[in-house]
Formats: sequence, C-alpha cells, structure tokens
Amino acid sequence: MGIEKLFNSTPAEEPGNSETKQKREMSRIPDGTYQALVDDFSVFSSKEGDYYVSWWFSLTNGAAKGEQLQRFSMVGPATVGYIKKDVRTVTGSIPEWGDLFNEETGYTGEVRAGVLGKPVIITQKTARKGSREFINVYIDRLNEASEAVVQDDDEDEIPF
Repeated sequence: MGIEKLFNSTPAEEPGNSETKQKREMSRIPDGTYQALVDDFSVFSSKEGDYYVSWWFSLTNGAAKGEQLQRFSMVGPATVGYIKKDVRTVTGSIPEWGDLFNEETGYTGEVRAGVLGKPVIITQKTARKGSREFINVYIDRLNEASEAVVQDDDEDEIPF
C-alpha cells in the first residue's frame, strides 16, 4: 500500500482511542431539554453487516453542564428518515449515504466535519416498557444563540 493511500484511509485517532470510545457511557440526568455541542458523530458497520449512527453530545449549561448524552440508531427502513432529519437539522442539508459512510474506506463520511462542534438544543425522554427503560435523545434544532448563552454562563463564575 502506498503512503498516500495509507494516510488517506487511516482515521485521525490516537492509538487506543477506539477502545476508549467503546467504554464511553451516557450520563444519567433528568429528562428535559438541554443546550449541547455535538461532541462526536460516527457511522459504522457491525461484523454482521448492520449499520449504525452514533451522536454524542456534551451539555453546555445548567446543573448538567459537562454531562454526556448519546443518540444511537440502527440504520433501517424505520430510522432512515429520522437520521436524515437530524443531519439536516445540524448541517442545513439532507445527506446522501456516501456523505454519512465512505464505503471505500469503511469509515464515517465527510458529513462528520460538518456536525462536530455544532451547538444544538436536544431533548431527552425516558420510556418504560415493562421492566425495561429506554432513554431517547432527540435533536430539536441548531442553537443559533449559543454565543449569548456561553457568555451568560461565564458571568456566573467567580474569578480567582
């Protein structure tokens, strides 16, 4: 393999980062609507050939500031519309499959660069079915007023 192909097909991760990501756990916080930044976005396939979309959000204000929430979806007939809506909400455009997942490299597509670090408003809702609990995270909208929110938060801190 040539150096160009090696470089272009290798993800920008430190050794061991993928192991850390697998162990990442979602915070337990009360249901509600939160301001957040898109902390991570990935599309990947399982050994069985199923595809998944994972969003990680870092909450940016209030009592839950710094907590982490995840939106995780298997790509299938019932979820494709929601996945497209979420990406459109954050980037302003409806993605093609090749934007989400690069079949040639086997890694997340170019849309990742367009969503990382974006300020969003998200809602967490917990559903109970029998003895099982399902925590759902929804992307409501892009948070265009995020600069004002960050400035307001900073005023509450006491400088030392």
